[in-house]
Amino acid sequence: KLLKFLFTDAYKHTTCGANKYDLVIVDLYTGGKFDPRFEQNGFLKALRDSINPYGTVIINRIFVQNISWEINGFSDKLKNCFSKVETTRVRVKFYETSYNILFVCHL
Repeated sequence: KLLKFLFTDAYKHTTCGANKYDLVIVDLYTGGKFDPRFEQNGFLKALRDSINPYGTVIINRIFVQNISWEINGFSDKLKNCFSKVETTRVRVKFYETSYNILFVCHL
């Protein structure tokens, strides 16, 4: 099977595309700022619909304040679209008070 990489705007591609992928990795920051469109149910459902039945979505997101509450809130939104959501903290050296979280989502 051929491995194909696609680097594009996640919002535009996911909400307009009909292709299915085995793995989708989404970094939710542009210029260091989080775009609230990425929390909307429509985008999350389109993201779910963009993967094959055994596919995986990995979402990178940074949390700075109300960390536990925000992580749980975003995770709950993902659980409305995916049957399994796991979180993993990625340690970063530049901000000790921030949490870089990978959300690994499966159908």
